[in-house]
Amino acid sequence: MGCDRRVARAARLLRTLFLIMGLLTGCSQAPVKPEPSPDPRVTPPASGVPLTAAQQTELARAAALVRSGNLEAAAQSLSALIESRPDRGDLRARMGWIRQQQAQTDAAIRHYRKALGLDPANTMAINNLALLLQRRGRFEQARAVLKAGLAHAEDAPELHYNLGILAELYLLDLKTALAEYQRYQQLSGEKNHQVEGWIADLERRLK
Repeated sequence: MGCDRRVARAARLLRTLFLIMGLLTGCSQAPVKPEPSPDPRVTPPASGVPLTAAQQTELARAAALVRSGNLEAAAQSLSALIESRPDRGDLRARMGWIRQQQAQTDAAIRHYRKALGLDPANTMAINNLALLLQRRGRFEQARAVLKAGLAHAEDAPELHYNLGILAELYLLDLKTALAEYQRYQQLSGEKNHQVEGWIADLERRLK
């Protein structure tokens, strides 16, 4: 029995190290990317006015610049769009993503916060802002961002996944981690066998 407990502890340690390495390398909780080709018919919930044809063309140009790796030119194109459409949280979220790729963390955080002020259900902004705060050691703030986001986007599986990892590894809140992993599995459509293993491990630890 003592040997079994040692094996279980070793397995948990390996899992924790794997998750932490994933966070450091971007394999887990990687920043969510903006959609490369937005549908001009779709209007984000925070704005009742769709983009004009010219604005759609400019947005498509910015997306093409991102795909080609010319992030600064894409940022300039988005800046002009944001100036003409300050009501659009999705544009702010895209700008945050670009600044995040450029390692301009303070600017990225500002854009994500502004995006959520306009559209609190923008899952890209929620996820990426929480990730940046977590990387700075601001774990409670990251949790607050995810919890507030889930109030508007309860069915977003990636937010439950990220909150589960944050709760387990950084906040040591195992009950919350278990509940979030379970909700993630419910929403994902198909079972993630790795997460199933995490759930089973947490259930044993919480007995």
